[in-house]
Amino acid sequence: MEKWSHTKIDTFIRCPEMYRWRYIIKIKPKQKARPLALGACIASSLSAFRDKGTFDAASEAFMQTWVKEGRVLASTKEEDPLRSVERALEILDKYIKEYPDEPNQIIKPEINFDEEIAPDIFFRGRIDGVIRDRNGVGIIEDKTASRLGDYFFVEKGNSYQLKWYLFIANKLGLFELSDKNLPRGVLNAIYIHPKEYRFRREPVLKMKKEVEDAGKDLLAWIRHIRCSVDQANFPKADYNICSQYGGCDYLPLRRASGEILRRTLEANYVKSDPEMPEPNLDADQQTIFN
Repeated sequence: MEKWSHTKIDTFIRCPEMYRWRYIIKIKPKQKARPLALGACIASSLSAFRDKGTFDAASEAFMQTWVKEGRVLASTKEEDPLRSVERALEILDKYIKEYPDEPNQIIKPEINFDEEIAPDIFFRGRIDGVIRDRNGVGIIEDKTASRLGDYFFVEKGNSYQLKWYLFIANKLGLFELSDKNLPRGVLNAIYIHPKEYRFRREPVLKMKKEVEDAGKDLLAWIRHIRCSVDQANFPKADYNICSQYGGCDYLPLRRASGEILRRTLEANYVKSDPEMPEPNLDADQQTIFN
């Protein structure tokens, strides 16, 4: 039985070499990147707000996730004006005041799925919620962004993630499709900035055939990744991609070799799952797990 997710497949699409480190060699950074930690905290707080309808519930969920994620985010804006607990809670408070009726619009606040999309092939993930607003019913996809503009919504609206989640939502029967009711998503962007905040929502409508084709694309990518794994073919992404948005978690390993590679691995990375068998590393890499 195979388990796949958007994150796993998207990692390969962005950089097969990063996929090798993360899913074949199975190592991860000792400390989670701040943008990812912030996204996880915001996701937990929004889920709690939609379920309980209060800022107290949302802030409590945020703090619990902050602790769980290793307290990666700084505590105050003075330490980090962009990604700190203080700044995030300010944004969360303003979000709740901006969308006070959101809990009443959310039909289901969070859907974790593990769906069989082909014999013994499962696709897992989390849909942030099913929302009913004045335009109808659809899935809501939350995005915490440090850059925001029309291109952001075009890019995210045409992403594999949204198409694949609409494909799964249809399989799960989260909304009824008809000639007048197309697969619908709502991109819910939360713009973080040290001096201002901004929220923006954009509907995304897809044709039914596009969503059906997304399921075929999903299986095609899985077959492609299988082939690359069988051939041990993991080319590096273009360096410009690696250095975007603060850099990839595995960027320090890109050109390292020998003793420098060993020290970098030992200082900054751990096994993803201590219960997993030892990964198949070459001589330079194996020393971290001895």
